[in-house]
Amino acid sequence: TETRYTANGFTNFSADGRNVLDVLLSSCAGRITYTNGKFNMFAGASQTPSMTITDDHLLDQVQVVTNPQSGNLPNSVKPIHIDATNNFNSVDGIVFEDSTLVANDTPSGESSANYKKQMEVQLPFTTSGTMAQRIAKISLLSQRQSTTLSLFTSLKFFQLQPNDWVYVTNERLNFNQKVFEVISSNIEVNTSGQVVTIGNRLQLKEVAASVFNYATSD
Repeated sequence: TETRYTANGFTNFSADGRNVLDVLLSSCAGRITYTNGKFNMFAGASQTPSMTITDDHLLDQVQVVTNPQSGNLPNSVKPIHIDATNNFNSVDGIVFEDSTLVANDTPSGESSANYKKQMEVQLPFTTSGTMAQRIAKISLLSQRQSTTLSLFTSLKFFQLQPNDWVYVTNERLNFNQKVFEVISSNIEVNTSGQVVTIGNRLQLKEVAASVFNYATSD
């Protein structure tokens, strides 16, 4: 066994601050947000939403962007990391390929699932091959969760902050407690004729707990 995430590296004050943050975040499949004057860092892990947005909470029509053509998205990933057992040199990690994604991406009529598209993940603060595999798998599966929503809701949901998870139940879209991640949350004033409505505009992106699952058999 090993710790799920560690940041194994060093830097100094001559480095660009944004690049340092990016490298630190790469070591934990993380995100960083700036809310209410504070930076918040989130390591990659599943959450249990505490709020549910239903049709009754919507103050305007749902704006939805569905999945792009799956063939345009990678279905395998190769991590490039530092190998602690090889004088801390940079090495190509083991490629993770999702057979289900490859099969879904292969055009019908092909004799075998052969439509492969690979992405690379740079992990300069990761020194373990197994840890690199887990982070790379998260990167691959996360980009396949591509449906986004824009919702104008009651102010009840203004307490949601970026990177929080929330359930969405919507009859027209056939969502039943589908999980989304909050990308942004802002107060918005909507004027229709002489009616002024103050609500909360939420930008959401679909997410799934399975993105962060990892079995040794993978």
